[in-house]
Amino acid sequence: MTTITIPGSAADALAGQLRAFDQTVRREIPALLRHYQATTDSDGACYVDQPGKPRRIRPWCDAVEIAVAFGLVPDAFSVPEWISALRGFQDPVTGFVPEHISDDRRLDPPAASEPRFTDWYCTMIVNYALEGLGSSLAHPVSNAENIGPDLLVQTLDSLNWANGAWGAGGWVDCYASCLYPNKKYFGLGRQIDRLFAWLDTHADPRTGLWGQWRQEDRWLHPVNGFYRLTRGTYAQFGRPLPHPERAIDTILLHAADPEFFAEGRGHACNVLDVVHPIWLCLRQTVHRRDEAQKWILDRLPGILDRWQSGRGMAFDPCGTDTWGQPGLQGTEMWLSIIYLMAVVTGFADHLSYRPAGVHRLLPALA
Repeated sequence: MTTITIPGSAADALAGQLRAFDQTVRREIPALLRHYQATTDSDGACYVDQPGKPRRIRPWCDAVEIAVAFGLVPDAFSVPEWISALRGFQDPVTGFVPEHISDDRRLDPPAASEPRFTDWYCTMIVNYALEGLGSSLAHPVSNAENIGPDLLVQTLDSLNWANGAWGAGGWVDCYASCLYPNKKYFGLGRQIDRLFAWLDTHADPRTGLWGQWRQEDRWLHPVNGFYRLTRGTYAQFGRPLPHPERAIDTILLHAADPEFFAEGRGHACNVLDVVHPIWLCLRQTVHRRDEAQKWILDRLPGILDRWQSGRGMAFDPCGTDTWGQPGLQGTEMWLSIIYLMAVVTGFADHLSYRPAGVHRLLPALA
């Protein structure tokens, strides 16, 4: 990305702030990850999003992705032990990874009414964590692979694009991200071309998005759904977006909505779901680039100030509930957001880390 033109003193100040932030985080990562360690019922090590929280699988992946971004490995396990543990979460028959480790499996949500509506989020992020360690899932995700071309189109048509585009985009993200290891490691995943054919023809040429505006939250669901959908498809497979200029118009319209982005507002999901699409669209066009860069530069310095020593960052820094407390999820997401912001504004050279796993920028399988 081209660096935005800002006064030299402001550019120097931001560059210095980024370097100082980078040095602080790198120094604190090992102790920070130990802070989020817990124990299994058999006194083994595990990870939680926040101390005292249920023992879910996602924090294991967040810990790996945070560490690998800095060229490190969480010290609870050696690399072979990490690989064995993460691979061990996968069901060899369905390819599915549950939400919680076996000790807290009772907390898993009920099974989906149909296999095609299984929540594959943990399945895809475990594969990303494994790739950060130089490995991958041990088995194909047959649960997703069994959705053939006809059932795929039927499912895509049935998703709630009008009133639930965030969830619809999330389904596409997870489905494509399970076809990805199937294709890369097992020679499967041939449905991906049918998926792109549907997506290319169903993007709205007026908005560049797949969802529709809603009275209650306007562009929130379509934009956040756009992030999830495009992250797992166009970004991951290195394919061009159908309507990047119109998408930027809609994203910037949403980014100006004070309900979500006024001073003191903007949790990790909502900010990431603006910044990543901006980055992705600007890879194809310079349309309104200066406006997008200014929106980022207005926020980046304040985000850097939110780091809490030894704890990281909260998912919702202004929240008053547990989301307002630092955790592994918030830390991983904000580190990725900061790096994306630096890339879009031309300041990435001042950061030594590179997001790994779910938020890596290079296409995984072009």
